[in-house]
Amino acid sequence: LVAELADAEARVLIARRFHNDAVRDTLALRVRRPVRWLHLGGTAALPSYFEIAERSAAATFGSETRATPRTSARVVLLDERGRVLLLRGHDPTVPETFFWFTIGGAVEKGESLREAAVREVHEETGLTVDASDLRGPLWRRVATFPFNGTLIRSEELFFAHRTQEFEPESAGFTDFERRTVTGHRWCTEADIRALSAVGENVYPQDLAELLDEVNVALARRGDPDVRAIR
Repeated sequence: LVAELADAEARVLIARRFHNDAVRDTLALRVRRPVRWLHLGGTAALPSYFEIAERSAAATFGSETRATPRTSARVVLLDERGRVLLLRGHDPTVPETFFWFTIGGAVEKGESLREAAVREVHEETGLTVDASDLRGPLWRRVATFPFNGTLIRSEELFFAHRTQEFEPESAGFTDFERRTVTGHRWCTEADIRALSAVGENVYPQDLAELLDEVNVALARRGDPDVRAIR
């Protein structure tokens, strides 16, 4: 019976993962300009992700730790000089360790990826962006990590946008963000490498090498194919 229950749980988790992958692909396709212009997405309501907590690999060995899935829309925000806007933050449980990350956050129920990206840019910087001006998604990143006492399996879809340099505002921050986001910076490739060299990790991990790719994508018409990054 125990083996049958374990097998059933595994099948359910696999089915949920397939469902969430299909939802992600559907949301990504619906934001493509040809799909929107030609109304190829139909009129059905946008699908929703399963609210599930998947067991981490550690659970196989008896641990009760679970990885909570989270899908996020992120934006690589470049200024006219090609610098990327990054936020500096820390895990509340490890306040002495800082890291840097792009603008963005979790997709809320009923939101498309593009809608979530626009909302997050405004909340985290004060900048208002038109959804049609976002390029992408360009990249997909999946990572599992602990944060604030919770193991998270994060799936991130990255858009790109170019704007003039501005001073970000934090008026839209939540109380939690006010406690954990400590600064911001417009960064060049060299700046990113320097931050990593002093022990302040930058995410995504290969962002320094990816900036040229973002500049090329923003200079072209149309959205590139989504590819996996670290």
